[in-house]
Amino acid sequence: VNELNSPSQFSVSFWFKRFNDRSHNTNHATSNVLYSKGSDAYNDNIEIGTDGPNVEIYLHTQASDGYYGNVQVASYNAGIQNNVWYHLVFTYNASDSYEGKLYINGNMVQQWNVWGGPLCGCGNWDHVQYSPLTFGSTRHGYAPFEGLMDEVAIWSSTLTSNAISDIYEGVNPLNSSPNYNQSSNIIGYWNFNEG
Repeated sequence: VNELNSPSQFSVSFWFKRFNDRSHNTNHATSNVLYSKGSDAYNDNIEIGTDGPNVEIYLHTQASDGYYGNVQVASYNAGIQNNVWYHLVFTYNASDSYEGKLYINGNMVQQWNVWGGPLCGCGNWDHVQYSPLTFGSTRHGYAPFEGLMDEVAIWSSTLTSNAISDIYEGVNPLNSSPNYNQSSNIIGYWNFNEG
């Protein structure tokens, strides 16, 4: 996905239902990987997963190899449970004072300013050429997700909270609504409705 080779902003959205909380971590300390872009054990650019009740996000930018304090992942206790559907959106904008924002079920629940973007203007993803996108695992197979995913969408822009609320409420990302007008910025959409 060429538009994700070194973006300064993007958004990813999907529904997920975890069946089993696996404790195995990737080399970047992310469990139950739902969404990843990385080609091998030494070249991960983003991982989004869950660990117990927590959502975990690893992001490698020009300014930071994912470190949040003294750990590699940004984590938020979202109360994740097995066998429950959740809608997750992660937005990133390197020039925003809070680069990363996490939305669960249409509501912003956490924001981070740990990947260096607004401090140095160097918050684009780093070393991402030739890194494929994967759902449910990393390409190198660490800490796969066991469950269901639906309606995965990726944008080359940062969605607003009102747009995210509309998508959570059922607006198709390929269409528009009063609060959502970024369908032209979609760079990938998988609705998993092929039967």
